Amino acid sequence: MTSATPRKSSPWAISLLKQWFRRIRLPRSSAAPEAPQEPELPLGLEVQAVEGLRQLLQSPQYPHYSALLERVLCTQLERLVSALPHDQYLFQCGVVYATRRLIELPHDILSKVNDLKEHANARSRAAANARDAQGAAFLNTPWWDAYVRDSVRAASSGNGAPSAELG
Repeated sequence: MTSATPRKSSPWAISLLKQWFRRIRLPRSSAAPEAPQEPELPLGLEVQAVEGLRQLLQSPQYPHYSALLERVLCTQLERLVSALPHDQYLFQCGVVYATRRLIELPHDILSKVNDLKEHANARSRAAANARDAQGAAFLNTPWWDAYVRDSVRAASSGNGAPSAELG
């Protein structure tokens, strides 16, 4: 015995229909897409400062400066492991941490800037993919097949007009 009431739609079908209707209702802008904005740089730095850090790390003198900072760090570590009163020990821990941060800071800033740029590029790629997907809404359907068939006919006739063949 069959039921007279219609069967309810599944939740995934409902969500699919909602997405489809949202896509149809959204107005398509005829304006060109905006250029991606430069991501905000860490620590409120400006682009010139970040480029200066890049140049600093690529300069031939930077390895010498880095080696000097590492020697200072070793000296501070030797002092840290010597017998110190508690307050001096805590102060020395702060000095060691600050020196270590000085060594790591340029690399950390540049890696963060690169991560932010990759993230911004991923967003713009996702937006471009979404725009492309909207244009391919009828891909692999009879309408798409007819469009491709008509395009091939127009290209083969040479004048851009559809050929008179039936097929």
